[in-house]
Amino acid sequence: MNVPVLIVKGACDTESWSAAAAYRQALPDARLAYLGEAAGRDRNTAHLRLLKAFLTDRPLTAYEGDAPPPGYKGPA
Repeated sequence: MNVPVLIVKGACDTESWSAAAAYRQALPDARLAYLGEAAGRDRNTAHLRLLKAFLTDRPLTAYEGDAPPPGYKGPA
C-alpha cells in the first residue's frame, strides 16, 4: 500500500538529519521538503503553503540530497 508522506525539515530543526534519512529509507515514496533560512519569520506561512500543496497534490520542491543542505544548523 502506498501512502503519501511528507517529511519537513527546517534549518534549525531539533531532530537529526539522519532521522529524516531513516524515514526516507523506510518510506520510499516519502517526499522531503527543506524549509531553510528562507522561511525566516514567516515560517508558519511557509509551512502552511507547503502542507496545502502536499494535501492538494500540487507540485512542491522536494529535497533530493542525502546530506544536509548548506546552511542546515540542526544535528547531523
